[in-house]
Amino acid sequence: LKDSAGTVIESESESFDVKAKPKPAASSNNSSGAAAAVESSKSIQDQIGNLSPTAESAVSPVFKLVDGSRSAIANVLDSQLAQTKPKVTSIPLPGSVLGTSTQRDTTVPSESNWFWSIFYTIYFYILTILRFIVGSAGVFYPLVAIVFFYILWRTYKRFRRD
Repeated sequence: LKDSAGTVIESESESFDVKAKPKPAASSNNSSGAAAAVESSKSIQDQIGNLSPTAESAVSPVFKLVDGSRSAIANVLDSQLAQTKPKVTSIPLPGSVLGTSTQRDTTVPSESNWFWSIFYTIYFYILTILRFIVGSAGVFYPLVAIVFFYILWRTYKRFRRD
């Protein structure tokens, strides 16, 4: 503290350390990591609100429910991707060089290595495509709209009388 003349009347000091912000623990079951990767539907809701504020307030709970479901599905897909990726890269194929020398594994037939390699690779790519569709609001919602209108059209064709 200083008086009006500028002389120091009282002083007090304290030392402290400033540490970096702790990073969140990465976990495949944690919804915050995958939820951050799932795009929000806020821009779609805003566009609906520009056309009709009443429609925006009516569909807002539906978007919240669907976004929550998308996050849960994204968590499941992320855990499946994490479990499948090591299987895709760990299956040695016949003729592949595993280091400075190769040795044929006689315990596992080569046909099963080919089968499981192809199976896990296809499964991994399907999971990756599904994760992209679920994570991207710009792809997910138009796709849902197309499926919805297709179901309506098929229902109409089924119950239409000629």
